[in-house]
Amino acid sequence: MLGLLKTGGKLLIGDISFQTREDLEACRKNNRGRWDEDEFYFVRDDLMDSLQVMYEYHQISHCGGVYMMLGK
Repeated sequence: MLGLLKTGGKLLIGDISFQTREDLEACRKNNRGRWDEDEFYFVRDDLMDSLQVMYEYHQISHCGGVYMMLGK
């Protein structure tokens, strides 16, 4: 999809996401009994090296974040 972006374009992906693994674990602890163990939750620090694109991350709530991929 990034190849379809115009120069200066942006791809925004918002989802349940955390800045660090510690943030995720704290949220899991605070939400015992409601936490969905079958779900995958993104952690920005874990994705940083695996994503081979330029992106920004913005934490917008205690459990939500937005990844912004930038067109070349």
